[in-house]
Amino acid sequence: MEKNGNRWVLTALGRQINFWTRSVAKSQKKIFNQQKTSRNLHSRLPDINKDSALVLVNVQNGFDDPIWGARNNIDAEENIAQILSTWRSANRPVYHVQHHSKEPSSPLKWGTYGASFKTCAIPIKQEIVIEKFSNSAFVGTNFETTLRKIGHQTLVIAGFTTNHCISATIISAEALGFSAFVVEDACVAFDRVYIDGTLVKAHDTHRVVMANLNQEFANIVDTEILLKNACAPNPSFSL
Repeated sequence: MEKNGNRWVLTALGRQINFWTRSVAKSQKKIFNQQKTSRNLHSRLPDINKDSALVLVNVQNGFDDPIWGARNNIDAEENIAQILSTWRSANRPVYHVQHHSKEPSSPLKWGTYGASFKTCAIPIKQEIVIEKFSNSAFVGTNFETTLRKIGHQTLVIAGFTTNHCISATIISAEALGFSAFVVEDACVAFDRVYIDGTLVKAHDTHRVVMANLNQEFANIVDTEILLKNACAPNPSFSL
């Protein structure tokens, strides 16, 4: 500062320092608010009650075919197996959605090895299998009727693929009045090619889809958070 007559005024350097200080403070506040928002999202997540149904979508061998290209979440099958084991140990409801492609050359064509379930998610006797021919597990199937008849209102969804059958199933579930959780590190996306020929990485596709679904159509969780809530001593669900 410098004295100008009877009062003190900021110099040009002082004004510049003041500007820098405000900019740094604003940036720090933004970072703090982002961290606070992230913590609050987790703290607002409800527990998963004993009637929450696990829905494993398209966990099928055909997705190992190299035709799909590179994928994200290489630990997805391990996470799916862990979640499924937890649900079975707690005697909680499990549904397996199985896609049967109508395309003759599809790795998921009905009756082929590709259409069968991966070893991490082979259904056992009491678990219901929903067979579908389109992206959403609710289209052209008895899935909605089955859920309502048994009384399962809350769905925990994982599987293949994030931007196709996972997204379509979750959006359908929300439209029909079901509550949904999607386990982001137990879902898989593959590389895609944009209309201009550029490659869109699986990781980027996955993140955009999850961002679109979050708090609009579903609660986004990861395996650790899911199992922490699911294994709570007195689990309860409330939005």
